[in-house]
Amino acid sequence: RDGRSLGELVKEEMGPTAGVIALVACFMIMVIILAVLAMIVVKALTHSPWGTYTVAFTIPLALFMGIYLRYLRPGRIGEVSVIGLVFLIFAIISGGWVAESPTWAPYFDFTGVQLTWMLVGYGFVAAVLPVWLLLAPRDYLSTFLKIGTIVGLAVGILIMRPTLTMPALTKFVDGTGPVWTGNLFPFLFITIACGAVSGFH
Repeated sequence: RDGRSLGELVKEEMGPTAGVIALVACFMIMVIILAVLAMIVVKALTHSPWGTYTVAFTIPLALFMGIYLRYLRPGRIGEVSVIGLVFLIFAIISGGWVAESPTWAPYFDFTGVQLTWMLVGYGFVAAVLPVWLLLAPRDYLSTFLKIGTIVGLAVGILIMRPTLTMPALTKFVDGTGPVWTGNLFPFLFITIACGAVSGFH
């Protein structure tokens, strides 16, 4: 479809009024998605020196990986992957040391409001930098982190609770989420929009 937006496609198929409605709807969905994703990040990092340090560490690491792959050793994805993975593991481990340190922990202990403004600033900077320099390497690093977390949790369950005892039915819409409580709105729409509309994934 030549890279056209959803609004343009709807306009072509259904007319200008429907196209405008589709564009406004997509915009509102994106606002909700970004707000919820920002809220999740802020809630996870509020007063968490370990988490904040680890996330902050990945920024210069991603910049190094981007420059390494583009200028120092072009095409050496294997090399930069090993370097990134080693330093990512170091960031996670050293985050524990930072969190336990009375000297360093206060430098990475922020309120929700402070983290929100930092996130806004990071978003602005990341949006204007070339994708190869920051966003692509950080996404690549986060892939290792996500897969490693899933594998680690699965292995932990098999070791600690191999019987996997769980009720046959669970109340998944009762408002008691695994991270914090919340209603079905807006999370149902976030789930749909994030995968189907936003193009992030």
